[in-house]
Amino acid sequence: MWSTETRAARALNTLENPPMRALAIALPCLLLACGAGDKADPDSATTSTGGDDPTKTLVEGDLDCAITQSEVVPSVFTVSWSGVEGESHVEYGVDGAFDRMTPSQIGTDHTHAVLGLKAGAAVQLRGVIETASGRQECDTVEVTIPYPPAALKNFDVTVPATGESELAAVGGFVMTTLIQEETAWTVLMDADGDYVWWYPMPEDAIVVTSLPSLDGRSVMWGEYDRLKERDIGVVRRISMDGTEEEVTRTFLGHHGFIEHADGTMGWLALDFRDVDVDPGPEENLLRLASDRIMEAPIGSSYDNDTEPKTLFNMFDDSGMFPLVNCGHQSSDFDRYGEFDIREWTHTNSFTYEPEDDAYYIYSKYTDTLVKVSRNGADYGIFEWQMSGQDGDFTLPDGSPVWSSVEESSLWSHGHMSQIWKGGFTLFDNGDHDEPKISAVAEYAFDEAARTVEKVWEFEHPTGKHTPSMGDIRKMPGGNYLIGWSSLGTLNEVDPETNSIVWELQGDLGVITGRVYPIPDIYNTNTW
Repeated sequence: MWSTETRAARALNTLENPPMRALAIALPCLLLACGAGDKADPDSATTSTGGDDPTKTLVEGDLDCAITQSEVVPSVFTVSWSGVEGESHVEYGVDGAFDRMTPSQIGTDHTHAVLGLKAGAAVQLRGVIETASGRQECDTVEVTIPYPPAALKNFDVTVPATGESELAAVGGFVMTTLIQEETAWTVLMDADGDYVWWYPMPEDAIVVTSLPSLDGRSVMWGEYDRLKERDIGVVRRISMDGTEEEVTRTFLGHHGFIEHADGTMGWLALDFRDVDVDPGPEENLLRLASDRIMEAPIGSSYDNDTEPKTLFNMFDDSGMFPLVNCGHQSSDFDRYGEFDIREWTHTNSFTYEPEDDAYYIYSKYTDTLVKVSRNGADYGIFEWQMSGQDGDFTLPDGSPVWSSVEESSLWSHGHMSQIWKGGFTLFDNGDHDEPKISAVAEYAFDEAARTVEKVWEFEHPTGKHTPSMGDIRKMPGGNYLIGWSSLGTLNEVDPETNSIVWELQGDLGVITGRVYPIPDIYNTNTW
């Protein structure tokens, strides 16, 4: 069970628009199959989102349906009624089409959250139940979906979705995080670039990774201190209808997390050490920051007896010597109460492959991908290191994949979000390439032979470079969804032709975080 904690007040205070108050509308269900008369005029019941009190329209009938607008996610409306046994759903659409419906429920109490409603649209809703006596309908109600606050940047379609777009073919959505000067957001957009779901972070928080929850009806993200001064990291899970919330404290957390079906959460955490970085006779101590993998039960915090455990530590368990041989490692920085530190690894990506029960952590400054087996959730086992100094893999012809920071066959400082048995995708920032051009790629690897190769690549279409973040995910049909980070662009690319089949461009100043395609908003983990 979730430990539910409401954040409605905090979320609404962040919005620039006036709060959207809940509205409840009691409506009749009309018994169509039992000679109860003609269906009521759809215009006989309308709603209003203004006023100090909930708007309520009462019409006599066998059942009353209540329509309530979420105070947490203003684009979500819930239709509910009770007292009649049967299989129910809500039909909805624009211009009287009723071409969409919620998943069905069976019972006597019926509550349906209506999701994926386009901001600004006028949508008609009606509850429907199939009973032993026949079909019953609530009166049709039209609701106007509010626009998000003006502080949330807009996106425009610059390449309309074509027949080759997997996202458009299934009427899908894109989930991402938007990092802006004033705040960060977790959002879902449709193929038209219109918002259908949005949630603002606290003003002091930054978020780069949002993911669908394993339960299929929630989204999750990691929140960290925007100024990187305080260790206040949490992973927050919000149900799509905004009614449930759960928080897991992520000690010294940053960048990434993994939700497990066994009820545990894994995350990337910082560690700090005084390290002699000169293997010669002269001692050269530097205060270094690196990374570890920590785990704790989902929902845990310092308010209970559960302490997070360290599953793996790059300092102790990777076998890598902490070389500081990249210019990106040369700048001192402060983090979480530590001062004048050098970053050794800058691990920015954290993925999981369930068949092997293994984590994969990607460290940008060392250009390394490391595999760590969970080992039954006991202490993790280091399996191998791909690329970087003294890596375990070569190209299929035996050539090295990495000779120096400036000479890497695979990538030059990147970010990754997706891995599967024998392959993965990676956003190659290209920080040490000449010229600097960011790109995305797919790789195939053979663990037994310890070989890896790049099997597909797509450079930024106008040759631009972004030094931070960026993301790519391969969809089931083979297309790729790409987020170009500070360039503010989202692409879907067909690898057969290397053509852009869909593109969104954000307003100036928008930075996209991780991207995730969602074909069914009522089951967010279907891809």
